Amino acid sequence: MRRSAALFTGLALVVALGVPAAAIPVAPAFGPMIDDKGTYEGQTTCSPTDKPGVKAFRKFVLSQYPKTGTGGISRDCNSGGTSEHKEGRAWDWPVSADNGSERAAADELIAWLLASDNYGNEVAMARRAGIMYLIWNRKSWSVWDGWQTYCVQTKAGCVKPGTSQVRSPHTDHAHFSFTWAGALKKTTFYKPDRSYVTAIAPARGGGYWIAGRNGGVVPFDARRRGDRAGRTKRSAIVDLTPTPSGKGYYLLAGNGRIFTFGDAIDRGDARELSGRAVALRLTASGEGYVVLSANGGALVRGDAAHAGDLAGAGEIAVDLLVTPDGYRIVTASGRVEAFGGAADLGGAANPGAPLTAAAAAGKDGYWLLTAAGRVIARGNARDFGSSDEAPGVAVSIAATRARDGLWVVTDLGAVRTFGAAPDLGDLAP
Repeated sequence: MRRSAALFTGLALVVALGVPAAAIPVAPAFGPMIDDKGTYEGQTTCSPTDKPGVKAFRKFVLSQYPKTGTGGISRDCNSGGTSEHKEGRAWDWPVSADNGSERAAADELIAWLLASDNYGNEVAMARRAGIMYLIWNRKSWSVWDGWQTYCVQTKAGCVKPGTSQVRSPHTDHAHFSFTWAGALKKTTFYKPDRSYVTAIAPARGGGYWIAGRNGGVVPFDARRRGDRAGRTKRSAIVDLTPTPSGKGYYLLAGNGRIFTFGDAIDRGDARELSGRAVALRLTASGEGYVVLSANGGALVRGDAAHAGDLAGAGEIAVDLLVTPDGYRIVTASGRVEAFGGAADLGGAANPGAPLTAAAAAGKDGYWLLTAAGRVIARGNARDFGSSDEAPGVAVSIAATRARDGLWVVTDLGAVRTFGAAPDLGDLAP
């Protein structure tokens, strides 16, 4: 991973002071999708129990800097003033600015938290951990104001700028306050699988949307209609399906919940599915949809008609292709099973890698995608070739609205274009 200028600035300060730096914190690998920066969430209740995200962050920091102190999280409700400590979502790390090695550790950790990652996401680790502000050595940083002078040292004490208020200089500890999402372990720092890309879909006007497992949606030459970023729940987002107009889309979660944006119409969720949901596809009229589960089961809503499925067949279903009078279920093994009036156009007997997705080329054709990036054309679908050069696992394929080209996206956000599909950018490092 490339280190940002911000990180090098922090390390340069450590070197300039002549203090040996500790090891740069090592966290799990992340994809390009990231949590919102968030806003200030002050104390509104009193629940002085250590929240799981704060405890996990403390444990992580102490694993990186084992010679530093543990410090406290919760604070008694009867103590003065308001504080996230009273809700168990603030931590005081006992490091001293007067101790060379401890100051180096604090400076290094903070620089790491506030650095951009190799995907270009600003203050990446702070956002992933849900840190909304921190205070250290007479300075503070917040997601809304960046770095500020917290207090100025005078004979009377450390005074808040422009006032006579004396504050703790925070030279004997570093303070970290967390959003509720961070405090409850609902951010990508604690759910790194949510940081990966899950789908790509065409938008009105020739652009596309890229969706992440955390519910984030990134538009490319397209209008952003909303997303679920910052609301990481128990179930990851597994699919994004555009409306016929291209002015909206559906986000499907693995537990069958369906979220609508733009002109997408809610026709009911799919929580009745047995097994994890993997795909949602609209009917030809756009007035209904079919939802597929990983065990091959199909559930219909609106004007969609159930024509059978692969539930109990022992196959891992990965995608769905809806036709005017039926649908096809695509499995990881390469099987494509037709139901209703959908024609049987064949699957992929020896795909070389598991299939991960498919895209329709009208009623009588489709493209199949393997995890390695191979694209297999069937029926009247044009053969645009393949590419296995993109970093990551190929997870989604989308045809242009004219079906004269394809986009393939990997879990790391790399996009490969085929045919007349325009290259509008991606999220790859």
